[in-house]
Amino acid sequence: MNPRAWTREFAAGLLVAGFFTMMLLAVAARIVMLQTSPPQPLRPFLSERASNRNIQPLRGDLLDRRGRVLSTTCFSYRVIVDPVTFADPPDEAIVKLAEASGLDPGVVGQRVVLAQGENDLRQAALDEWNGAGQEPESPKGLLATLSWRLRARQPDAGVEGPGITPWAEQAGQPPPLIRYLPIDPPLDREHADRVLGARLSGVTIETQPMRAYPGGTLASSVVGKVGFGHVGLLGAEQMLDTRLSGEPGHMRYVRDASGRPLWVGRGDWVSPTRGDDVRLAVDLEIQRIASEELIRGVHDADAAGGRIVIIDPRTGELLAMVDYVRDDVDAVPFPWVPKDSKETPSVNPDRSTWPRYRVIQPDLARATDPSLGRNRCVEDVYEPGSTFKPFVWALARQEGKLPDGEVITFDPSNYRTPYGRALADVTKRAQLTWPEVLVFSSNIGMSKAAERISHQQTRSLVRRLGFGQRTELNFRGETGGLVTSARDWTEYTQTSVAIGYEIGVTPVQMVRAFSAFARNGDLSGTIPSLRLTAFDPEEPLAGLHERVFEPRTAMEVRRAITGVVDRMDQMRLLRDKEDVPVTYQMFGKSGTAKIAVTPPPGFRRPRHAKGYFERQYNSSFIAGAPFDDPRLVVLVIIDDPSPELVRIQRAYGSAVAGPVVRRVMERALRYIGVPPDAPKGDGIAAAQP
Repeated sequence: MNPRAWTREFAAGLLVAGFFTMMLLAVAARIVMLQTSPPQPLRPFLSERASNRNIQPLRGDLLDRRGRVLSTTCFSYRVIVDPVTFADPPDEAIVKLAEASGLDPGVVGQRVVLAQGENDLRQAALDEWNGAGQEPESPKGLLATLSWRLRARQPDAGVEGPGITPWAEQAGQPPPLIRYLPIDPPLDREHADRVLGARLSGVTIETQPMRAYPGGTLASSVVGKVGFGHVGLLGAEQMLDTRLSGEPGHMRYVRDASGRPLWVGRGDWVSPTRGDDVRLAVDLEIQRIASEELIRGVHDADAAGGRIVIIDPRTGELLAMVDYVRDDVDAVPFPWVPKDSKETPSVNPDRSTWPRYRVIQPDLARATDPSLGRNRCVEDVYEPGSTFKPFVWALARQEGKLPDGEVITFDPSNYRTPYGRALADVTKRAQLTWPEVLVFSSNIGMSKAAERISHQQTRSLVRRLGFGQRTELNFRGETGGLVTSARDWTEYTQTSVAIGYEIGVTPVQMVRAFSAFARNGDLSGTIPSLRLTAFDPEEPLAGLHERVFEPRTAMEVRRAITGVVDRMDQMRLLRDKEDVPVTYQMFGKSGTAKIAVTPPPGFRRPRHAKGYFERQYNSSFIAGAPFDDPRLVVLVIIDDPSPELVRIQRAYGSAVAGPVVRRVMERALRYIGVPPDAPKGDGIAAAQP
């Protein structure tokens, strides 16, 4: 070959190679520029080619103290329809799907037909996009074309399903066909198998996690509920959400230009961590006992409702909590006045003419789901009446103001305090020892005891017992109660608090405070921290407590109020000899307090409606047992016993709430294996004043 010709060919080759190399470098430089610093008009249409997606973990279980499942995550089954491959016309297939799934054929048919109609519209738009139809003249320019394409999208007719992806949208593409149409509600396994067995074209079953409550509604007020995304909304589900939720996983995957997943790279998948199982303090069997006996007691008294709280005084564990409201009580709504109303109606100032009013406000959420209802054991306050007397009595005794052997005398039919307030006792006795003041629940005797201690001492005691502040349970909506301020504390307040009025408490506060009399050894006279979860002695704060009374004082109160229980049991067995016999020695106190006329949120009282409802009471009884080594503290409140019981003077706490406490205590102590401790003979412990 001629050297010159070879040289020319080589030079031409180099020139061509250099040209293409420069072109490739220019394209690469342009790509780098577009990736790192795109022009402003293109920036809205750019997106990453990789996506991150969280993977939700399974939620942990809630268990009762003995390991029984209260709340768990299981999988439900949901029908998924592909409208593209579903039968067309769909009528016969819709009927078969409804029969197999047990779903309403009208609902199924509407969903499927709407989706298929929407797909017809989308298919027409896609055909137009792909050139199958006569495409109208589009505007010139990239941005104008994109805007025109986006405006050409069809509405989705309210049908669920994947719409246009962001990347397809940036290219002006109409939304894709609906291929995923969920049909609610979820199915059980039997119906899911029937749907799969029908072998309908375009129909499949999808599994999805859902929260199930094997214990039913029995402990719903404690367990609570989860909401969307398995996030705790109420009760233990909400308070323990962090422990139950676990740690989510995630994955990172690469997409193509249309946003469709391509692959997951090595190390781009992190598995989720399941949430912890949590053992609650509640005992499902004790909860069942409490519920059965409370409902019986409410109906026996023809009452508007009732509440019961049971704790272990040694650990503060909440063993049971039930709030029961009757919806068929014979009572009329009270004429509350909306706060924004300009009218000023009134009620009859002669309260003897008042009918039986509805004292428990309607709770529509409770009718929807018991776990959604207002939990009156933590959210509603009441005046405890005589069940509060042991606290003030113990303070006066501890301060040395109630000497041994002292007998107080007074005129029970015509007594007034030094500042002129009239007081009366149900059991009229002209002479009482200090222990008898508690046994016979003397208002006059308690007023005399309160006169011997200062206002500051009484108010300080109330606060140290935990009243006026929320408990450690920390339920959503829990109230701290009502305590008169130091500035407003008067002689009248001093007397009222001593007999259980002018103080608003919750049931959970009462059982915690009463535990001061139900603990032994160095813990006697202290109050525990209430616990929603099962007691773990290894926890740093497990033994945290606060001393309120000296151990000697606490034991003196325990011995004195044993006589209250004896009187209650004697009357109970006189009325019903077939009622449960006494096998455990209890100590406790009854209370019967008028129900305050307290308007619900958004309302105010009519004129002449201050004070209390006429002949309507909260009747309660609180007790601990066994006497020597208390294992349970039980509080029962019967809301508004019937007018007939009030008329015949059998609406007192010892008559309507005391028997419920006795039956619960007998069944629950036997269930947890506590040996009986009642003295033999007639089955009723001797009084220990």
